[in-house]
Amino acid sequence: MGVYLQAYVLGVVGTILGVMGRKNDTGRTMATAGMILSIIGIAIGCNLFYLLFYILYHLCFLPLLLVLTDSYHVLNRLNHSVCSCFFQ
Repeated sequence: MGVYLQAYVLGVVGTILGVMGRKNDTGRTMATAGMILSIIGIAIGCNLFYLLFYILYHLCFLPLLLVLTDSYHVLNRLNHSVCSCFFQ
């Protein structure tokens, strides 16, 4: 969780410093590159944060979904039949 927070904080700091650096005549291109990379870092951090919670949400509700659709019992019987074939 801390990695995503660092991406946001450092991205915002980098964007602010990039905007401040663009006001000077020297190092203007480096400031622009830093600003663009900071914005890309914020976007990647947002996408990874969303992906993490998307995966966790579906992993938490998968057993409940299997129980509600009676697929849990089918998979359980299949598992016992496969295991009994190999471990007799």
